[in-house]
Amino acid sequence: MMTLPLLKGVRLKPDFLHEDDFPRYLALYSDPRISVPTGMPRNAETDIIRHWFNTARALALPQGQVLALRRVGSCQLDGILQLMDLELKSGLLTIGYSLMPNLWGQGLMSECLRAMLPELMSGLLGGPLTRIQAWVMVNNDPSHRLLANLGFQHEGTLRQLFHDGQLRQDICIYGLLNTDLAQITGKYGSVAVSREGRVESGEISRLKPPIHRTARGSVAVRDEVGWEVHQPTRIA
Repeated sequence: MMTLPLLKGVRLKPDFLHEDDFPRYLALYSDPRISVPTGMPRNAETDIIRHWFNTARALALPQGQVLALRRVGSCQLDGILQLMDLELKSGLLTIGYSLMPNLWGQGLMSECLRAMLPELMSGLLGGPLTRIQAWVMVNNDPSHRLLANLGFQHEGTLRQLFHDGQLRQDICIYGLLNTDLAQITGKYGSVAVSREGRVESGEISRLKPPIHRTARGSVAVRDEVGWEVHQPTRIA
């Protein structure tokens, strides 16, 4: 069994799936907005979702891992992180993610993935990775913004690849290389953004949302949630 990383300053933590998680898992994937992009049938019956749950719990390295995501201080299931199609020889991993709709727009998934990506690249799953990729439906704008903010590059669109039970959908492929990660995690500041959006001591990396210098020498930081903060700092 893999050893889960200790992620500091992150509100959404990875954990292993437990049998007690099924009611929340059922609620999560009963929502077509979440189930359909994963390839699960639209309005899937409980027994189908149970099969997916059992398969997720049984998945083990070196095939990959499906992890529960829980907010700090809570034991309830708030989301899922899929680490799939792992190929250690070629250093390839495909990720997928889901979050309870009532938690959308709070930057939780962005914060979690920003902390997890270096761990995955450096060998969390049993060996270093060369590439982490994600497949996103063309009309899933929040996921496009999330991946772009994390440093993934849109590498192309596969036309009519996916059938969602009603229509054919285009699928966008995003990729992040270990060399990309090395570049975008370079230190070039001395502030960090807290979960409430305040600027505190620490480091800013390019995995953070876009940073802009203002006329007074401060920085403005904006993420997909839309908040913006300013703080005097020195940036080379």
